[in-house]
Amino acid sequence: MSASVADFLEGLGLAQYRSLFDEQAIDASLLPALTDAQLVQIGVHALGHRIKLLRAAAALRAPAPSNTAAANQGSAPAPSVNATTPLPMVAERRQLTVMFCDMVGSTALSQRLDPEDLRSLMQRYQQVCGEVVGRHMGTVAQYLGDGLMVYFGWPVAHEDDAQRAVSCGLQLLEVVKSIAAAEPAQVRVGIATGPVVVGVGDGSGDASQPRMAVGETPNLAARVQGQAEPDQLLVAASTWRLLGNLFEAQDLGERSLKGINAPVRLWRVLREGRSVDRFAAAHGAGLTPMVNRELELALLTDRWARSCEGQGQAVLLAGEPGIGKSRLLAELVSRVPTGSLLVRLQCSQLHSNSAFYPLVSQVVRAARIERTDSPELRLSKLEKLLDRLGPAAVRQARYFAALLSLPLAGYEPIQASPAKAKLDTIEAFVQVMLDAAGLRPVLMLAEDLHWMDPSSLDAMDALVAALRQAPVLMVMTARTNMGARWAAQLHHTTLGMVGLNRSHSLQLATSVAAAHGLTERIVARIVAHTDGVPLFLEELTRALAEGATLRRR
Repeated sequence: MSASVADFLEGLGLAQYRSLFDEQAIDASLLPALTDAQLVQIGVHALGHRIKLLRAAAALRAPAPSNTAAANQGSAPAPSVNATTPLPMVAERRQLTVMFCDMVGSTALSQRLDPEDLRSLMQRYQQVCGEVVGRHMGTVAQYLGDGLMVYFGWPVAHEDDAQRAVSCGLQLLEVVKSIAAAEPAQVRVGIATGPVVVGVGDGSGDASQPRMAVGETPNLAARVQGQAEPDQLLVAASTWRLLGNLFEAQDLGERSLKGINAPVRLWRVLREGRSVDRFAAAHGAGLTPMVNRELELALLTDRWARSCEGQGQAVLLAGEPGIGKSRLLAELVSRVPTGSLLVRLQCSQLHSNSAFYPLVSQVVRAARIERTDSPELRLSKLEKLLDRLGPAAVRQARYFAALLSLPLAGYEPIQASPAKAKLDTIEAFVQVMLDAAGLRPVLMLAEDLHWMDPSSLDAMDALVAALRQAPVLMVMTARTNMGARWAAQLHHTTLGMVGLNRSHSLQLATSVAAAHGLTERIVARIVAHTDGVPLFLEELTRALAEGATLRRR
């Protein structure tokens, strides 16, 4: 173990954890990135000790103020851009989701608080906001005194930037209220999406220059934020139509905004949606017909029939983004009897380093645990969920309670080493699934394994090996072929999915375009530019169908 990590722990009076850090190969460079969940995972269960460690880790992240900046309470850190992401050397046109976040009543606070207290509050506010934005892979373009402007989609674009922005905004509402200060802090958040021209602009790549996005979208996001009340997150229609049913919201109707020509419809986002099916939530009830997937669907239904007879099966669907993996799963789920148990493990790029994240998320959804629930209520809901899965599952409650950082009152404490505790947790997960399968057939869907954390992948290995003689069908999806991982398991099948040929692409595009009156010529051009990728084909067809310019032409 490096001496600097040992000194770090000894300076906090927590030298007893040196062996835990050593076992997990945590060196000095990793200390600033520590999270509460990771501390629990490696075996630091005492809340007071975790708070000490997290505060010290946060201090390591905080940049040392310059001589000039430290003297100014309004000084802001440099725009937040991932150091590993190269900045575009010239301005470029992008589809961007822009978020404005503004602290409520900062002027009144400046009159009531001592200048040093106000400076401390502003620095902490900017720090926690920057951390939340970073976790959602956004870019803080500017700190504007008591507010900040954030880009999602530049310098790196993601397929779910609008979703990331809204999730980030909801989290900002919570974390800002938790800032320890003389007075509680509140923010209001506004989000809009649209085309912009963004970049450094002069080709120098100077990181000190503001990354200004030019276009109507930043102005719209600022105006939307101005309509929000304290502790409210509002989004414009341009963002809301990209979210599907992923979030619960209140329709506020159309508002006339200063500087915006036409009235803008606004939604107040209340919370994340309760749907357990991310694909259905994103696409709504109107799924397009499935084209040329008869062979793949036949294989899955065959494997389901075998599993129902006690011959457990595992299938990996591998293919590039948008190729139709999730659509195929939706079709399979629609054909599985309602008396079966459906379990969804959904991975996230934002949590690819969070141990057992898909398992924890599934337990939280299935038990209907809310953020506002007390620890005691969360534990009660967990116990009721396990009781429904079978009496044997209740005996594993302490491992699931530990995953959710719940009090272990009434249960034998977990005193094993972190490595042993991880193995025991995996064994408990597998045993719960097998016990549940003893009551009814189980269909387990593990989606986006390319983003799955190592601990959860180990759990997948254990489950694939254990389900061979149980009524369980496990269907996994990934963008890369990970089939070699389970090649030794004779009950495992890897199914590589390829794009549609021209005739099938025309069939799908025509079905989408029919409701919008697009001509055959336009449909043919769409097919020529989408390489047989169903999702790309659908989205491009809809985008062109909804474009007023195309209809006029």
